[in-house]
Amino acid sequence: MWKFQVLTGKASKPSPDATLRNVATDAKLSWTKSDLAISHELYFGTNAKQVENGALSSKVYGKFAIGNESFDPGPLKEGTYYYWRVDEKTPLGTAKGDLWKFRTKGGGLLLQVDLAVKTCDNSKLYPGLAKPGWTIWASNAWADMYMHDYQIFPLKADGSGLDEGGIDGTGVTLWLTTGSEGQLGIGAKGICRDNLGGEGCPRGKAEGDPIANSWAYGVDWVGPYAGDMLLVIRNLPAGVYELNSYHNFWEPCTQSTRNCLNCICGMPPMPSVSANPLPSRLLSLDADGNPLPGKMAYRARLPEGTGKGVKSIQNAYNVAPQHVYKDSELVPSVIKFSTDGSDVLVIYQADRSEPLYPDCARKGREGARGILNAFELIEISK
Repeated sequence: MWKFQVLTGKASKPSPDATLRNVATDAKLSWTKSDLAISHELYFGTNAKQVENGALSSKVYGKFAIGNESFDPGPLKEGTYYYWRVDEKTPLGTAKGDLWKFRTKGGGLLLQVDLAVKTCDNSKLYPGLAKPGWTIWASNAWADMYMHDYQIFPLKADGSGLDEGGIDGTGVTLWLTTGSEGQLGIGAKGICRDNLGGEGCPRGKAEGDPIANSWAYGVDWVGPYAGDMLLVIRNLPAGVYELNSYHNFWEPCTQSTRNCLNCICGMPPMPSVSANPLPSRLLSLDADGNPLPGKMAYRARLPEGTGKGVKSIQNAYNVAPQHVYKDSELVPSVIKFSTDGSDVLVIYQADRSEPLYPDCARKGREGARGILNAFELIEISK
């Protein structure tokens, strides 16, 4: 048996990392060259389209020799997105680089939340699942990685209830659940649950980077609406926001390995990711599975909102889950919305089309799932 590797010719491993949003204003750029590179060309600026198209105006542009894979852009503005790419000159021509971006620290509200798992005694974080520099949401209930009711964040230091001071003292708090209460769980690449009934200690070593390798989803029975992920964002100051969410996961292959998630089974894309007003009534179905009057089609427990005050500016559609190992290869869904200070319900909608997506491990448990690894909430304007 022979094997070979195809070289893309692209530059890789950008620094700052392409997922960072709190980069210092004196940051320097660096990258890893391709094995085929004989020189580099760098494009850098605040206009994504111009950088992507290689325009010579409104950007910094430089040519670099092999062995000089770095660039000092000088002082950067606070709270600003910067875009850059590195094209590799090779004997076979130019390999156009990927478009990378980062955001400097400062400016308006910025929250970066990564979902992770604690060790089974809840004493510390399971190694390899928490993104350095991000706020880590690792509920004690998730230590066995099985199914649980809704979770709130952040908690008081003693775990006795919600910390009203919010994430990093911002006052912003979160509520996470699935479309059918009691199904919320955490998966992690390379780590297996102890059993199929919950409790016990997970085992194994995390595979891949911290954002890519752990995710929240509906662990057990799903089906239409039940497989949706529901994220409530509370106490946001009035303003316009961008929400970048990541969707990367693996599935169980068979019943016998359902406590390990290592396969790609072809789950369909999420039809939409959207921001909505938090309804003033609880969300539920009747005994026949039909939406109750004035309510949405969920069996989820959510806090009660005002049902108004939030306007969607940009939704994400046809969001395909990924199966990559590097955080730098993740492509987030991007939505934008405004709020007058009212609570926001973000719906990560699972596919509901017929025939329902078949469960790879157990027949009769059909239905797709919404996937959420991590998210970044960015204030665009007040």
